[in-house]
Amino acid sequence: MTHLPSGRSLAVPLAALAATGALLLGSLPASAVEATPSASSAVASAAVLRAGEQLARGERLVSPDGGSSLVMQTDGNAVVSAAGGRPTWASGTQGRGDSLRMQSDGNLVVYAADGRPVWASGTVADPGGELRMQDDGNLVIYRRSGSAAWASSVGGRIDEPRTDTLRRGSTLYAGNRLATQGGTTAVMQADGNFVVYGLGGALWASGTRGQGNVLRMQDDGNAVVYSASGAAQWASDTAGEPGATMVLREGDLRIADDYGVLWSSAALVVRDSLSPSGRVVAGTRLTSASGQWRAEMQRDGNFVVYGPNGADWATNTSSASGADFSMNSEGWLTVADSRNLWLQFPKTFFGIGSSGVVAPYRLVLQNDGNLVEYDGLGRAVWASRG
Repeated sequence: MTHLPSGRSLAVPLAALAATGALLLGSLPASAVEATPSASSAVASAAVLRAGEQLARGERLVSPDGGSSLVMQTDGNAVVSAAGGRPTWASGTQGRGDSLRMQSDGNLVVYAADGRPVWASGTVADPGGELRMQDDGNLVIYRRSGSAAWASSVGGRIDEPRTDTLRRGSTLYAGNRLATQGGTTAVMQADGNFVVYGLGGALWASGTRGQGNVLRMQDDGNAVVYSASGAAQWASDTAGEPGATMVLREGDLRIADDYGVLWSSAALVVRDSLSPSGRVVAGTRLTSASGQWRAEMQRDGNFVVYGPNGADWATNTSSASGADFSMNSEGWLTVADSRNLWLQFPKTFFGIGSSGVVAPYRLVLQNDGNLVEYDGLGRAVWASRG
């Protein structure tokens, strides 16, 4: 048998499990379930299999109340049985399996004696998890975040619950992500890079690499990517703001507190144009290709075009709560916080498209300093200079 950390012996030889009671998740053949061990042979066993540990043939996990168990049977089949010995799930690897391993990459795998995998949970993107035999008879792989990644009652992988917020004191491990309803994701990748993705591809990345990297939203308000050895690889440099949290919005990852945005991934990306459903948040900007002009969403709520000689055009809006400049799929341009502060509609050409709308629209800060909106046919439909 494989030796496990001291104090946690999982070696419990079994004669078998009884094939009695109704079956769950489909029928298990009688030959797949061994007979129940006598009371004299049953001893206390661990309920958890942690990363890097395994069960050899004849070993098992037992739920804390002793009523349910996972057995790596001597015939090579891994079988879950509920109270009373009723089998509820099996790997179907009889005649092939030799050991059941909880791998460090999060995958639960049955291996043959020659080292070939013959069954797997498919949770390879959830590293550092652990396998638990629960009192309710369910065998569950839990992520380090605490969410379930796989369960015998489901018979497959369970997606991580979607959230767009990483609160202080929380950590994203490799494979973990933030996600919005609109499709923007922020992923702590297995290669160690922390990347924000939009529908069109990568929008921003921390530029870090290394297996075992994690992203921590610290209590001091700083977001930091740490290596497996604990060395800081990247930081948002927002320390000193203990009330801050990380929030993912469409196309933008932000660190913000009650007073506004402290850091934004969009602010670090040089761009001269805005696509449909695009947004310029407080403290970020568009920059002309020449680099001489910028259209900035100021923290005071005013959206201003600046050039070599200063301000050239502005929406003349103000907001105490941090307004955004945005363009929707119909080409409407808006400065808004909880209410619309400024709104412009594109010029329409009726007879072409639905109600004169010709998508997709695009807003460009040109090298001459003019902020111009173009429709899907390339026609100018609005401009800051009229």
